[in-house]
Amino acid sequence: MKIRPTFAVFLACFVYWGYLIFASQMSIKFDAADYEFIGSIIHEKGWLEFFRTGPHREPLYPWVIAVSMTIADNLSVSYHIVQKVIQVLILFVTQLLAFGLLRRLKIRESLQLAMLLYIGFSPAIVNSAFSLFAEIITYPFVLAILWLGVLSWRAIYRESYGRIVLLAISTALAFVLTTFVKGVFEYIFWAYLVFLGLMFINVRGRIFANSIIYFLLVLWIFNISIVPFKLLNQKYNGQYVLTNRFADLLFGNAVKRTNPLSMRMLSAHAASIPGAGACRLFFTEEECSYCEFQKADYYRSTLLGEVKQATPPEKITSETISLAANRISERPGQYVFLMFMESLRMPFWESTQLGNVVYPTWLQKFYDFAFFKNLIRLLMSALTYISFVYLLSYLIRNRGRLTDFKSADSERIQICFFILFLVFVYTALHSLFSIVTRYALPISFLYLLGIAFFFEQRFIHKEEKPC
Repeated sequence: MKIRPTFAVFLACFVYWGYLIFASQMSIKFDAADYEFIGSIIHEKGWLEFFRTGPHREPLYPWVIAVSMTIADNLSVSYHIVQKVIQVLILFVTQLLAFGLLRRLKIRESLQLAMLLYIGFSPAIVNSAFSLFAEIITYPFVLAILWLGVLSWRAIYRESYGRIVLLAISTALAFVLTTFVKGVFEYIFWAYLVFLGLMFINVRGRIFANSIIYFLLVLWIFNISIVPFKLLNQKYNGQYVLTNRFADLLFGNAVKRTNPLSMRMLSAHAASIPGAGACRLFFTEEECSYCEFQKADYYRSTLLGEVKQATPPEKITSETISLAANRISERPGQYVFLMFMESLRMPFWESTQLGNVVYPTWLQKFYDFAFFKNLIRLLMSALTYISFVYLLSYLIRNRGRLTDFKSADSERIQICFFILFLVFVYTALHSLFSIVTRYALPISFLYLLGIAFFFEQRFIHKEEKPC
């Protein structure tokens, strides 16, 4: 019996993942230990204790861990096994969504299969499925936001009110779920609304009515989901926030970026963009350590202690942000420049060295093989940069077709636009803080879609002429 290529790809991925479920081990340290601790609070003492002892990290991933713990108790197995199975299923759902988007982009089958296979074996993506970090759960939601954004854009121009309402509910829920995993998506949501407002401000008639219905419904659903959670934090721990981390991280990075820096230290920041290893080829350990996230963590832990002790809980966040703003105002030019330098780290998302997973000996040796680990990181980052620039130039040339729904290619132009929109906003927001490799993983699938489109346009089909 002949096996279809698509089925063969999915089967190969499942065989590999199934092997790793039993052959790998989660390494519980650093942030993973914190996720496990919060999950155990929800599992053992419930949500009330979660709020009383908070504010904690975003709640959705710890809740999934708590669910895994409950299932594991009933089955008398380690919750790590249950968690890995859940995360593999999430990766598979993401693969299916990516498959659908590749088809919408009109990528030919051979390239679709190559991308699906890469998703299934990518060292960084696979690592996220077998470690105890929250990035894995964002994957399907980010692709859902992309797809729903495109469908909503098209529907506002030409669909019925019922379709508008359905898409508004779906889009809002996708943003809510993603925000409950990574708080940065709250601000991406507001950027999305600003974009809609600007795009539809001059329209009239039915299109204007559709946009108002969609805008108000998305806004209402998002806020009735997020605001009550913040109010519960305010009630039980005194802080009206979604998570406990962003203000401290903002302050730590503000201090790090506004300290007096020599030209050599600025050069060290540039050298650290591809990773810590690259920096250490040219600079000292001390110089390179300053450029990494640990220095910002050091400043926030050492300089904010007395401030927090002397500040009422409900004012800690605002006071911390105010202190960060004061530091930024001392050297705004240097701060913005180092923000830009930080943003350049994001395309370096592929890595065999993310850690936090104990692999079988043969696989770990393969990941540690210098030629392979350096080649795949360099190759994927270069392709990410090239495809991003190509998408940007492609959209500039075809900007007039964003609202041309009669064209057979209009949908993929709109998909390309939303890829760039999400990547740009996500990167801009993260550049306020420290960017480590795994922070780029939620948008890694957007990068892969862009790479597939670049190959399709430049090496398989002749490039389309702009209208």
